[in-house]
Amino acid sequence: MKRVALLTASILLLISAAPENQKNLKSIDFSNDPGWDSFRNRLIPDPPPKTKQDFGYRTTNKAGGMKAGEIGGRAQRAAQVKRIPGQFHGGGV
Repeated sequence: MKRVALLTASILLLISAAPENQKNLKSIDFSNDPGWDSFRNRLIPDPPPKTKQDFGYRTTNKAGGMKAGEIGGRAQRAAQVKRIPGQFHGGGV
C-alpha cells in the first residue's frame, strides 16, 4: 500500500513539475564554443589505478538455489584488445 501511495505521489510530482508550454523552457545554442573553462577536467592518474571486481564463488545461498554455493565471475574494463598472432579473433578481411 505504501508503494502505491509513493508511486502515485511521485507521478503527480513529475506531472506538476513539467512545463505547461515551450515558452517556459530555456535553450542554449552550442554551434560555437561557449568559452567555458576546461582546467584540470581530464586528469589521468600516474600510475593508473588497478581495479579488480571479483564476484567469485561464495558459500552462501542467497540466490535461492537448492544448496549453498553460488558462482559469480569477474568484471573488468578492457582498455584495448590484445591480438595474438596466429589466433582467430573473428571478423573478416
